[in-house]
Amino acid sequence: MQMKVAGGTFDAAYAIEATVHAPELERCQSNCKDPDKPSPGVKGDVRNKVIGYYESWRANNANGCGMTPEEVPVEYLDQVNLAFLYIDPKDYHIIAMDDENVAPDIYARVANLKSRNPDAKIWVSIGGWTFNDPGTYQSVFSKLAKDKEAARKFTDNLMEFLDKYGFDGVDLDWEYPGADDRGGSKEDVENFPQMLSILKGSLQGGNHYSKKWGLSITVPTSYWYLRWFDISALEKEIDVFNLMAYDLHGRWDRDDPTGPYVYAHTNLTEIDEALDLFWRNNINPSKINLGLAFYNRTYTLSTPLCATAGCEWKDPGPKGKCTDTAGILSYKEIQDIVSECKLHPAYDEEAGVYYVTYGKGGANWVSFDDAISFKAKIDLANRYYHALRGVTGKDVEPIPTAYDGFGAFTLDECYITGCDKSCLTGDITMTKLNEDASGRGCDGKDHNARSFCCPARNAPDSSTCYWTGGPINCHGQCAAGEVSMVLDDYGDSGKRCTNGGKKVWCCPATNGQKAIQDYETSHDVAGTDPDKMAFTWIRDGSHLEVFDCPDTHPDDFSVQRAKAVCVGGTDEDNNCEDILLGGVEGTVVRLPAHCGPDVYVRAVSFQRSSNSTMPHRLQKRHPTAYKVYDFHYDYDFHQLRRDGGEVYFRADLSNHPGYWKEVVAAAHDSAVKRTADNWRQLDRRFWSESNEDWLKRFNSLLVQGNTGLKKHYEFQQCLFEATGVCQNADGRATAYVYGEFNTTMDLGMTLIGTLRNFQFSEAYSYFNQESFSIRMGAGFQAGARMYFDSGWVPIGSFDGFGMNSYIKGIFTVNPYFKMDARLEADAYVSAQATGEISISHDRFRYYLPVGLGNNPTSVTGDWNRHESAHLSQTGTGPGTPEQ
Repeated sequence: MQMKVAGGTFDAAYAIEATVHAPELERCQSNCKDPDKPSPGVKGDVRNKVIGYYESWRANNANGCGMTPEEVPVEYLDQVNLAFLYIDPKDYHIIAMDDENVAPDIYARVANLKSRNPDAKIWVSIGGWTFNDPGTYQSVFSKLAKDKEAARKFTDNLMEFLDKYGFDGVDLDWEYPGADDRGGSKEDVENFPQMLSILKGSLQGGNHYSKKWGLSITVPTSYWYLRWFDISALEKEIDVFNLMAYDLHGRWDRDDPTGPYVYAHTNLTEIDEALDLFWRNNINPSKINLGLAFYNRTYTLSTPLCATAGCEWKDPGPKGKCTDTAGILSYKEIQDIVSECKLHPAYDEEAGVYYVTYGKGGANWVSFDDAISFKAKIDLANRYYHALRGVTGKDVEPIPTAYDGFGAFTLDECYITGCDKSCLTGDITMTKLNEDASGRGCDGKDHNARSFCCPARNAPDSSTCYWTGGPINCHGQCAAGEVSMVLDDYGDSGKRCTNGGKKVWCCPATNGQKAIQDYETSHDVAGTDPDKMAFTWIRDGSHLEVFDCPDTHPDDFSVQRAKAVCVGGTDEDNNCEDILLGGVEGTVVRLPAHCGPDVYVRAVSFQRSSNSTMPHRLQKRHPTAYKVYDFHYDYDFHQLRRDGGEVYFRADLSNHPGYWKEVVAAAHDSAVKRTADNWRQLDRRFWSESNEDWLKRFNSLLVQGNTGLKKHYEFQQCLFEATGVCQNADGRATAYVYGEFNTTMDLGMTLIGTLRNFQFSEAYSYFNQESFSIRMGAGFQAGARMYFDSGWVPIGSFDGFGMNSYIKGIFTVNPYFKMDARLEADAYVSAQATGEISISHDRFRYYLPVGLGNNPTSVTGDWNRHESAHLSQTGTGPGTPEQ
């Protein structure tokens, strides 16, 4: 049997439909401008709304060609639509379609799917292509749309049926209103929305069932038929459109303007252009489900000598064993033909579809989808970032678990064994490790007692893979173009990770896999030298130049858009599209310094732009052919790529000339050769597990002189003020401090941590002050006997280090120097008194963590100190300032 299903991968072939709005179509005209496409959203995935169409006539599973309701993988679905039901043209009751294979208890069995997934919604789909064929039922929809009383009668019958079996909604598949070749009339265009208004008023308004049922309609992608849908009016009456992003071409092309020429039944370019019809009419994308199909259209070629897109066909392809319809084959039937005949399908990347010739002498041609081409269409839906509602699959049937190597390798097929256990038959050992998926190790001294196993038929070559990160403080991270296969605390080393990090086993990415390495879009800006100015780590190596960057406000965390042009490398050899390896969303990207105020961002989408206009400055530099991309990003680092494992993050900050060379870029024990592309990567920079090594690096830097920024500050602060009422006079008292200080300050800081489980597991820093001097005065005015203690009062905080480092969504580092003051007094006075203290010191330093060195906490050691005091009138008692 066949079943419409959206999203997921399970042992069934299916078609996917994603939510999309169909627009109101106007008269044809030339020179139309490109429509404004929806902006990406913030969260989600169209696969979060997965709908499957279950075809009732295959429920008996005769000859192994069907799927019983009990076999429907409802656990993977958010909604199941039972297809198709018919409408009795005499009294408008809901009836079974004209097929002898429809089981009499099919409604109850399908409705019972909720027992296996209570959260799933179960709908019915009424109509379909055959329902609208010439004959008994072709005029039913037109009559209902034209006659309001008939529409109300149908609505009453429909609600009775939905309530009886416990269905949650109805999908109407009218193929097609208005089309004279499908029995339609021009009046259908205006009448269809009116009919739906009657339906909606009862299904979702007041009814004596006290229920609300869902309502959707199916719409085509072809302008030939879509022109008869008043989509703007229809949008107001329904919950969602199910857009058929399949059946773009088929046997009907013989009689329409397309003609009898070979084209795939689904095509990325045509789908995108069809969506433009919706955007042109301002349809809300959240009301569109994008539909994909697991059945496929076939042709008999006019001549096998012309067997590519655009060649002529003379007849539909021969019937399949299960589909039993000329011009259609199921996914399973195609895979059986490919396997038995040892065929090699070709993939059209632009169209996002496979095709292959088969039969005697290659007489027949078929296009089809598999995991890779379905993914391309999902990416298209996600391009409008979850503005689209979901995905819907059509005509699903059981398929074998094994893809005979034809399907892309996925990590879902791999697993970790128990301690001292071997891989199952048919699987191979990829590497040995200690922990299982929950992080549990094995007892004993053997830290490689488990096996990581994958199917032998399509597993990567383990000799091309390797462990990285460690040996003790672990920051395992795969390189660009590689896949994080498995994490472990030991890996291939006898030493265990001690900082909470993991080692990672990396393999080269194969078709369909995802790489986890951050992709950097930074491009060197002339004159940027981190060894001569304050910096936060910059990375090199990209062939992209970014422009049209937004100037975002620090509090704006919404999705942003910039543009990029590929200007480096050659046409054949560049890294401009490396970010597309395995999917863009969730990849952490560093923006170049000239691209707005932000540093790190989370990629949302990266795709070829429909607008290739560049600034004049770039046109002059790059007059030859170029590629322009739209790059959408946000700051939601909690939504990183699920496949990528942990993202390790290192930040180096300093205002000290020479810090980059001495600390960041210093050589260490890595065996990997540095290149222009990798020398500033995380694991290429200096790093040590030893506090002594970090202290040595810092001190080697600081003895070179030429340190920090010279600063001068002045201050004045009231510490205490009070009045009192006495018998003969009033008492008053005021205490204050004033002064200035000079210093030369600098800092160096390295932070190492993770973004997904946000924490900094390692932090090393110093804060250095030289030529420090301060003059501070404390005074009081009083006319009473006075005893008071002002307590510690903040005088102020000063940006003595001359730099703030802000990485939006990750951290803010704002080093400052803070001063507090305190004054104690016990006196009989009617006077003003002041006291001053001057302190100077050649140099003092703070180190963090505290294990790096001793930090000064009070005025001790080789400090130069001078005190003075002045009392304007006679008084008794001491006044003691502190700072």
